[in-house]
Amino acid sequence: PGKSTADHDLEVVAQTHKGKKLILNLSWAVAPQEKEDFSRLWFYAVDTTEKVRTKNALIESESQYKKLFESIINGFFYIELIRDKPGNINDIKLIKANKSFYRTIKNGKENLPLESAIPLLKANDLYWIEEFEKIDQSKKSLKFDKFSKSLNKHLTVEAHSPQKNYVACHFVDITDRINAEE
Repeated sequence: PGKSTADHDLEVVAQTHKGKKLILNLSWAVAPQEKEDFSRLWFYAVDTTEKVRTKNALIESESQYKKLFESIINGFFYIELIRDKPGNINDIKLIKANKSFYRTIKNGKENLPLESAIPLLKANDLYWIEEFEKIDQSKKSLKFDKFSKSLNKHLTVEAHSPQKNYVACHFVDITDRINAEE
């Protein structure tokens, strides 16, 4: 057991006499001998059934999560707040976002760089940095409505900081509703 010194590996599906399917990793190597006699081989079989099943279940779960994440109507993004030595936010790194985020934020601007949100925010929407700071400091979920000058849209935002310097937000474009009420 432990590290294999196998020269060869093979994964096979086997069936027990009771009909249970097993996934086995078979390894074999020439047994070390004083003389150059290759007539003796060492064989090892390791039952990897649960490991393979768990891995496949994880892959399936991740696939379903990704489909759900990408298909929701609300925009979602997860960001890291980059701070300078005094602790001021000097950059915002986009870690993850769904398709609705890109449809809303890019607003038809295919070449809009999103690696750093600071240039976009400083130009028109500096108050978003303040909101992200409040969310990060409070460690509570916050819900608020904001108008984005750069997007020319009204948004309802729900946000939470799962850990220091990280903020997860989801938002809904409520521009049509606001315009209808006015």
